[in-house]
Amino acid sequence: MKEGFQKSLRNYEAAAGVLFIAAENLLGQKLPQTTLETWRLTLATMRMADYHIDSMKSSTHRRGFFLGAISYLDDKTDGFNSGDELTDKYFTKLRDRLRSYPIQKRDAFRDNGLAYMEVAEQRAAAVEVGRFTFYRRLEGHVASRFFTIFLPDEVDSQKREKCGRWFSSVGRAADCFDSFADIKDDYAEGETLIEPSIRNRAVILVGGLRDGLFVVTNSNFKTLTGIAQATIGTWQNNSRAI
Repeated sequence: MKEGFQKSLRNYEAAAGVLFIAAENLLGQKLPQTTLETWRLTLATMRMADYHIDSMKSSTHRRGFFLGAISYLDDKTDGFNSGDELTDKYFTKLRDRLRSYPIQKRDAFRDNGLAYMEVAEQRAAAVEVGRFTFYRRLEGHVASRFFTIFLPDEVDSQKREKCGRWFSSVGRAADCFDSFADIKDDYAEGETLIEPSIRNRAVILVGGLRDGLFVVTNSNFKTLTGIAQATIGTWQNNSRAI
């Protein structure tokens, strides 16, 4: 894989540290390092999956990749072959990590993966910018649950809900801002049916503003700085730009 992608992957892993610190601040308690390690693996593996899925123009191929990956992570199949050794390595490491969690959390992770696949397909098929933005925000919300699933059981329901809302807002805002920045390339490469017009960009941007404002008003300076650095680094090292 290209050097730019490797840098992007490292930025995703670093972003897990930002989310971890933010979660500790929101919850008012320390979290185990195993949570951070799981989040790092999850984010990195999601980035690896995106790398492959973005190149697939067929819904059938994308669904095949998704279902194969989810079955492997859920221990329903013995192997997973993405065609790339590094990708397979990350999926194996994540599968081994998931094995250390109770079956309830593993089932929740699997079900969320299936939900993410459906939402991502709806977003890819959207021909109207309002629907596209709706599914883009929903995609960010579903993605956020890959992390809150692994909060320790001793976190009470009120704190869990507070943390979940913050993570959901981060996911929705990040996905909207990502589409706002990348829609021209995404349209040119056939990854979206939404034209990169000024109006469409504005609709997508507005879709993430309220969530972005919530994140800003519910985060400390250190967290905001970390989010900004991770975002800038990811955009600068976008694999398509290398």
